[in-house]
Amino acid sequence: MAPLAAYSSRRVARSIIYEMEPQRVKIIEAYRDWKPEVSVLSSVVRLVESVPSRYLSGLDSVVLTNATALNHSMRPRKVRSQGKTVRLARCRGLYHRAWHGNEAYIELFIDNILPRKLTFAQKLSSRVHFVIDLILAGVVFHEIGHHIHTTHVPRFEEREDAAERWSRELLVAYFRKRYWYLRGPVLSAVRLVGHLLAKREQRQITHQRDPAVNT
Repeated sequence: MAPLAAYSSRRVARSIIYEMEPQRVKIIEAYRDWKPEVSVLSSVVRLVESVPSRYLSGLDSVVLTNATALNHSMRPRKVRSQGKTVRLARCRGLYHRAWHGNEAYIELFIDNILPRKLTFAQKLSSRVHFVIDLILAGVVFHEIGHHIHTTHVPRFEEREDAAERWSRELLVAYFRKRYWYLRGPVLSAVRLVGHLLAKREQRQITHQRDPAVNT
């Protein structure tokens, strides 16, 4: 099912379409009975825009939503990653490959990415671009890594390993270019965070969804 059709019954908070020649990618916010305590849209736009456009070809959209909006039949559904089975409701991100004429798209479950309850200090720090970018970058780049591996640079390696490798490369490149004035120990810390985020993706809940279960 195409992403816009899948979310037609939800309360769409906001949507934005931006051009990346020759590619056009939609960034869509579609939350139901929930909204994040901090704004994440501009950060996701920055992160996606940093990816070379040739790697985004064939990617229709990135949907920002909440896992609690999944209907009752979807919540207990399980997906497999790295030989493990987890509930769909626990995922932080999903990559949907192109299927039956529909282009590929990504879902980001923001309520599973952000802390459940932000303290005042967390809310304040999340208004700093660097901080919110760091929170979201691992998941965003991991899912884009799935797209790159699936459609542009296929290699003979396990798909989660490939996504993690691309995630690390894109994350370091992004922070090196955007926050060029943060050198030395800060950039080393970003590399370390990228490595830790990638390992977390491998162990936990960011998965590439099998097209056979698309609804």
